[in-house]
Amino acid sequence: MEDLVIPVAVVTALALLLVALATAFVVRRQSLARRAASFDCSLRKPDGHWSLGIARYGEDRIEWFRIFSFSFRPGSTWLRDEMVVLDHRSTVGSEVTAVLPQAVVVHCRHRGAELDLAMSDDAYTGLASWLESSPPGRHAHVT
Repeated sequence: MEDLVIPVAVVTALALLLVALATAFVVRRQSLARRAASFDCSLRKPDGHWSLGIARYGEDRIEWFRIFSFSFRPGSTWLRDEMVVLDHRSTVGSEVTAVLPQAVVVHCRHRGAELDLAMSDDAYTGLASWLESSPPGRHAHVT
C-alpha cells in the first residue's frame, strides 16, 4: 500500500497542474474576447498554415493574439496608417477547414509585407470601417 503513495501523489499533482493550465488558458481567452473592439481572426503564417487568434482594435493599431498561448502580449501588431487591404475573398480548398466557418480571407499589406487574415464578414466590415475612419489628414487603404 505504501508503494502506491508516491505514484498517486504524482498523478494528483499532474492532474492539478493540468486543471490550473486549462483554467489559465480559458481565463486568458475570455479576458481577450471580453474587451471592446475584439474579434476572432486567424493569421496565415509564413509557412502557409493558419493560426487561430483574436484581434483587437486600438486607436491607431490592431493587436493580434494567438489563441493557443498564455501570453497577454500581442503576437503581431499592425499600424492603421501602414495597413492596406488589397483584396478579400471567400475561403477556398483547405482554408475552409483551417479557419472559422464562413470566414473571408482578407489579403493585406503592412510595411511592405503581405499577410492574410481570416475573419467573419461582419469583422471584415468593421476592419474596413476602422481603416476608413482614420483621423483627418490620414489616408484609408481599403479596396
